[in-house]
Amino acid sequence: MIPQTPPHFTNQGALPRRFVIYVPAGPRGIQPTADGPVTEAVATILCDRFGGVTSYPAKGSFTRDSGAMQTESVMVLESYCEPGVWDTNRAFMEHLAATLASLLNQESIACSLDGRMELVKPVSPQFAALPPGQDAESIGNYLNWLLRDTGT
Repeated sequence: MIPQTPPHFTNQGALPRRFVIYVPAGPRGIQPTADGPVTEAVATILCDRFGGVTSYPAKGSFTRDSGAMQTESVMVLESYCEPGVWDTNRAFMEHLAATLASLLNQESIACSLDGRMELVKPVSPQFAALPPGQDAESIGNYLNWLLRDTGT
């Protein structure tokens, strides 16, 4: 039996699209932290595009090609929006994930839309070779600059 919807829950104001991006650790031990520059940059972008974001730390595990399990810390950032807002921002979100994969030297960044997971590959190998001494703050600053200037 399906319970009845309480009267205070209505479809008014409902935001049916749910976008989630999983921000992993980066090179040289850069860890995703709730108040870190990389997480803050992504959170700011999601707030600008969707009006809000919820973030929380998690651990993710996956099986490598070798068969070994790898576990890493991630920050999960999720936003909800109307279908039209998602349609307008979809290409931008894919570019954001691909840019993050490059900057954090990842094979891919996991994202999901309405519960369907997608692994987004890096934008280009040129970003994988960041200068020595690259830290989370400079990645966050670069991410904000790159995505603001590209107008995507």
